[in-house]
Amino acid sequence: KLAAIGNHFVLDNNVVLTNIGGFRSVRNTGKSLTILRNKKLPELAGLSAISFAGGLEIRENELLVSLAGLEKLTVLTGLLQLVNNPSLADLSALLGVTSIKGTLQIVNNPSLVSLHGLDNIDYATVNILTITDCGKLSDCSVPAICDYLNFGSNSTLAANATGCNSKREVISSDAACAPNFASQTKSLWKTEQGRWLLALAAAAVLAAIGAWFFYRQRQRTRLLQLRIAIAQDIHDEA
Repeated sequence: KLAAIGNHFVLDNNVVLTNIGGFRSVRNTGKSLTILRNKKLPELAGLSAISFAGGLEIRENELLVSLAGLEKLTVLTGLLQLVNNPSLADLSALLGVTSIKGTLQIVNNPSLVSLHGLDNIDYATVNILTITDCGKLSDCSVPAICDYLNFGSNSTLAANATGCNSKREVISSDAACAPNFASQTKSLWKTEQGRWLLALAAAAVLAAIGAWFFYRQRQRTRLLQLRIAIAQDIHDEA
């Protein structure tokens, strides 16, 4: 049985294909997994063993409603692209994906209402975020997207439903999406430079605490010396 594909795995322009069960033994692909222009393909159950791929590109599949079948997928070493899939409404099969390496692109999926399914992607593995032309998409405030919008640098959101048309809309739509101390610390910890900054901040805090204790001890010493001097003066006068 075929367990791995060393190069690109491409299913393209199969106009009568309705089932891909013959690929159930494939566990990984060395380069991208591309599902493109399969007009009658309704699901991806035949890919249920895949846990690793060089990228995931799903484009122009008219009847594809969900990504069910990709639940074991955890790591992508390339882009994640979902483009021009008119029936695609559910991304929850991607909950296992924790990292990609490149662009995260969600474009022209008119039936999509939520980005639930992208929750667990480490935002630091995303280089560019593009979410556009999804007319029903109003829920973008999943953790990975929130983190990227708060701490990433290259994002485009437009022509979606209210709630997903801009960085401001997404962050303001859910209090959990707003940056806070915990999320900022987590974000910094993911980069070497951030870890150095946190280490310096911790050192500064410890130094400040040490200086405060030193100041308090010196004040106590001076107060004790003053009391002894007063007592001595009283004793001498007596």
